Amino acid sequence: MEHAAVTALGSLVVGVVGGTFGVGGGIFLVPLLVWTGLRPVEAVGVSLFCVLGTSVGASSVALKNGEANLGLSLLLEPFLLVGAVGAGVLAPHLGDAALLYAFAALLLLIAATTALGGRAAAPVAPSGGPGVFDGVSGGDAYRPQRLAAVPPTMLAAGAAAGLFGIGGGAVVVPLLAQVVRLPMRAATATSTVSLMVTAGAAGAVHLVHGTVPLGSVAWALLGVIPGGLVGARLQSRLSHRVLRVVFALLALVVAISVALRARGMS
Repeated sequence: MEHAAVTALGSLVVGVVGGTFGVGGGIFLVPLLVWTGLRPVEAVGVSLFCVLGTSVGASSVALKNGEANLGLSLLLEPFLLVGAVGAGVLAPHLGDAALLYAFAALLLLIAATTALGGRAAAPVAPSGGPGVFDGVSGGDAYRPQRLAAVPPTMLAAGAAAGLFGIGGGAVVVPLLAQVVRLPMRAATATSTVSLMVTAGAAGAVHLVHGTVPLGSVAWALLGVIPGGLVGARLQSRLSHRVLRVVFALLALVVAISVALRARGMS
């Protein structure tokens, strides 16, 4: 019962963090679950189902406030799905320490990219006729840029989802903000909506491989779903700078802890 309580309470915090930063919470949930005693591949499987739960809750808020760009989300999905399913098939065949070391390396890359990214490029206002992927954020219209960068980067984001149980939002949000030039809130909202299908597909692959302890999923979902709702509301009240700095620091701390855990398994 103590294990279940720790999982539920920790997942509540993770849900708040995931909803706030539009990353599904997986990059923080996997280390928590490993710390409670699950194997890394099992933690990834549980995390994917919890990312799905977080996304459902947070997406309801994102869709209601109109920040999510549904047209762009549909463009992202095919590439996210291919990457997620392929990596989900590979994950059960990796060693525990190798999986954690790779996860720590990804977290360090995400932390560095976020910290050094500076201010996101200013969104571009629509010109000429209406565009298929035009959107509105905070009352200001914008038009996504450099859409040719979407396929390869979304494949990588989907692979990260299937391999590490992170939903892919930690990769998708910086891409949408820095390269595609979406306003930060639109980027996080669009990412959150996209996570639902991606996490569901990768989670199904892990379920088939038997790497999803359903009891842990149930306790974790008790925390991440209400946490995701709270985080989605909190995100709209924080500045872009605060979101960037806090996220980078959290990713750095978690990367160090994951690397130390992997060292202990070697």
